[in-house]
Amino acid sequence: MQLTINGKKYTFCYTIAATLCDDLLENVVAIAGAANGDEESASLVIAGRLPKLTKALFYGGILQMHGEDGDNTVKSAKDADRLLKQYMQENDGKREGTLIYIFNALYEQMGQDNFLSRIGITGEEEKVTPISKGKKADGGEA
Repeated sequence: MQLTINGKKYTFCYTIAATLCDDLLENVVAIAGAANGDEESASLVIAGRLPKLTKALFYGGILQMHGEDGDNTVKSAKDADRLLKQYMQENDGKREGTLIYIFNALYEQMGQDNFLSRIGITGEEEKVTPISKGKKADGGEA
């Protein structure tokens, strides 16, 4: 997945660097625990932690290509937070600039990258499904 922020393309992937990101792992475990309950409970857990979850997914996803092992443009979680805020400002008033849209897009990328199986939460054959109802990041129905 790519996002253009301030004219630069940033690629998000959930591979090796993401598996070593403590904040991402803590938040993903919380998401996975919520998803094991009913859908309404999961949605409430996510809604209550949406800013923190989105920031963790954003930072973890940007590390591989843009962290110290990538082009080194993102040196810390604060750098990632600044990029997230910039992206939201550039897309203010658009669906793409909302936290839930960004969260769902990143969460879907995690599924495509088989992140949960990489960290041992699911088996390789299990796929991540969107947690919230409504539109998926690609515009399809959840």
